[in-house]
Amino acid sequence: MSTKRKGLISALLKDIETGDEAATAVAIARVFAALSTGSLPSQKAMVIQMATIVTFVISTYWTVLRYATPISPSAALHRD
Repeated sequence: MSTKRKGLISALLKDIETGDEAATAVAIARVFAALSTGSLPSQKAMVIQMATIVTFVISTYWTVLRYATPISPSAALHRD
């Protein structure tokens, strides 16, 4: 594996691990960029995209259940 590929994959995984929505969007954009240049095989890109989406869904679910938000299911946490 080339150094450029290792650096790209390392950056993608770092973006995904942060759990930040902006970093998630950047990670998805990097996957598409890597796919278009041919530096990332489509199967690996699919795994990265699925991990990104699952991480985003889980972190959103956890945030809504734990903190006061307008869409919180608990009456104690429901704030407008």
